[in-house]
Amino acid sequence: MFSLEQVEANKAYLAMLITLDDIDASTNIMTSIKQDQKSLLDYFRSFRFLVISINNLHDNLSHIEKTLSTLNYDSSKIPELRKSLNFIKHIRNKGVGHLDAKLLEKIIQWQPTLFSESMKGEVIPSSIYANIAILELAINSYVDELGGHKVFSNVIDFVYPPDFKEITDYMLMVSQQCIDYMAPRLQFLEENIKYNQPKDALHTSYVASNTDFNLKESVDYSYDESSALKALKRGLEKVCDITDSEEKKEKIKTLIYSTINNKS
Repeated sequence: MFSLEQVEANKAYLAMLITLDDIDASTNIMTSIKQDQKSLLDYFRSFRFLVISINNLHDNLSHIEKTLSTLNYDSSKIPELRKSLNFIKHIRNKGVGHLDAKLLEKIIQWQPTLFSESMKGEVIPSSIYANIAILELAINSYVDELGGHKVFSNVIDFVYPPDFKEITDYMLMVSQQCIDYMAPRLQFLEENIKYNQPKDALHTSYVASNTDFNLKESVDYSYDESSALKALKRGLEKVCDITDSEEKKEKIKTLIYSTINNKS
């Protein structure tokens, strides 16, 4: 139930499950924008969230591949996906998950419109231009030693419609790469994960009750049936104490004794 192999498989499954859902939500918004300020701001918010979601796959990719290999999944080489994920990680590190100090300074040079008199007090237009500036700097700074961009042949300018389409199409392409990678692996893991059965409820509940929310501490999956039964008895007795109905109290007491007797 909590074997190392199963825990690692569950971790890989969870990482892909939430990432797949996040990518789907973001791309749905990005592909249905209207020609108004609110819709455009939603686009850039979704763009940033998509960067974070795709980067989550990047950060978990090695663990996922190692786990699948342990389970004898026939995983093909994924150099193109890794290449795409490396670019997304750069965007995340410079202008999404973090706001790089040098990037912010260059924005003042790159987008003087942000501090024009007409922008003063205009929250939504200012937010749109701020998003444009931050993302453009993060995207366009992904260059090699000679200063050439590693992905695009030109500087990306969101205000220029062909560039807007190019970067949007690129993000949707990377998203599809991620989906194509995750979907069959999720199905494989779902078929190989040993799901908890009703008879395991006492075991899983006891382990859950020992969760330490300090993420610096290791996870304790140990199980002691005697302690679990005592904890269950205490919990049900507390429920019994706050129950007004005598009929319900009797049902709870019956449940307590039947559970204990069945485990004895």
